[in-house]
Amino acid sequence: MGYFDELAEGSFKKDANGDTLFYPWGVAGKGYIVEPERVHKRIRNFINIFLMTMIPIGIVGFVVWLLYGVYLSIMILIALGIPYIGWYIVVIRMMTSGLAYAGESLTVSESYSNSAKSHSLARLIWLIAGNLIFVVVGFWMLSRGEFVMGSLGVAFFGGCALVVAYMIMVKIGEK
Repeated sequence: MGYFDELAEGSFKKDANGDTLFYPWGVAGKGYIVEPERVHKRIRNFINIFLMTMIPIGIVGFVVWLLYGVYLSIMILIALGIPYIGWYIVVIRMMTSGLAYAGESLTVSESYSNSAKSHSLARLIWLIAGNLIFVVVGFWMLSRGEFVMGSLGVAFFGGCALVVAYMIMVKIGEK
């Protein structure tokens, strides 16, 4: 299973009947029962493509922010992000059209636990190390007087490190 498959698994869970449930908006929305398995695979493949293309958009926005400032970065993220989110909405609505609603919601801990179970422990350790490096960079930026970028870096990557730490605890606990 690849990295993006592992990330995508956070949007799925099994119910008490063994049915696969899909939550296109994560913990913020209702879920759908995805049967048969080919429907699950089709949706997961789309989520993989979405995640693979979302990361470069974020990187472009970040690089533009560093080189040209926040306002141009925001304009580029809006110009790329709005159509991109629109594409996601349209495709997900088509894929879930006709599927039965799940009777249960997805909790934050279930989402992270599902993702943790599909990640390898080694990958989770690399992820937390990378996040902690960016936290250190954020503190370095703060020490140089770059308050906005430094604060955002510490907050975002610190939050990501906490999530990965939780996932590592889940992963260790399942052994």
